[in-house]
Amino acid sequence: MRGALTTYIAVLLIGVVIGGVSVWLIYNPQILDLKTENRLLENKLQELNSTITYTLERLQEVEKQKKNLESTINNLTQIIEEKDSIISKLKTLIDSLEEQVRKLQSQLEEKKESPVTIEMLPDREYYTWARKIISKANTSIHLAVFLLKYDPEESVYDDPVNMLLLELVNAKRRGVDVKIIVDDATYNQYRETIDYLKSKKIPVRLDPSKTTLLHAKILIVDGEWVFIGSHNWSESAMSFNREYSVLIRSVDYAAEVERYFEDLWLNGRGV
Repeated sequence: MRGALTTYIAVLLIGVVIGGVSVWLIYNPQILDLKTENRLLENKLQELNSTITYTLERLQEVEKQKKNLESTINNLTQIIEEKDSIISKLKTLIDSLEEQVRKLQSQLEEKKESPVTIEMLPDREYYTWARKIISKANTSIHLAVFLLKYDPEESVYDDPVNMLLLELVNAKRRGVDVKIIVDDATYNQYRETIDYLKSKKIPVRLDPSKTTLLHAKILIVDGEWVFIGSHNWSESAMSFNREYSVLIRSVDYAAEVERYFEDLWLNGRGV
């Protein structure tokens, strides 16, 4: 009986102690402060986690926007490069067009500076003008004619062709480029003409084809004066026949006739 009472008292005391400690823990200000701080920390941690989550989401969005921006920049860079290429091609085209315009303007200026004058040469007028122009030649005298007749039996004062040939010889001595092309008729009928020209070191050729008649009568002097018409270089044509030719002064027209002459010369036959 006594032992049971002792046990009961011991249990009662332990309960009182435990109850006291519990009351102390519950109502102790320091403990309450710790709980409050813990709750505050938990709240802050939740807020921090929420902020971190939001920040990560924003970072993802920023990263996505960055990729989109990089893609846009790449596209713009490609467009700019293409535009630069187009601009460069356009600049090249413009430069080319400007160069063509300058050439056309230069040609127009040359045409303005190269007036055309025409002198009618009936009968003996041909000889008068031919001698005058040949005697003043500075650079070139190119003659293509069907008949060219030198007469060794007559003086330069009796035969107008002999005088013109003497003027050609004098021009050659001055350093003028003298060239003559004749038809086979001259070679066959007036061989003394060929011999005379060769003896004076004046280049002479036959026309390109033996079967094709060279019936042209053209004289080009200094790339500016062009005689063209019916006059052969014979005493009959210069003095007795009814002949008609024209004298054209024009750099442009002379150049066209010169091209015709050069083709004959390059393809001509030697004598």
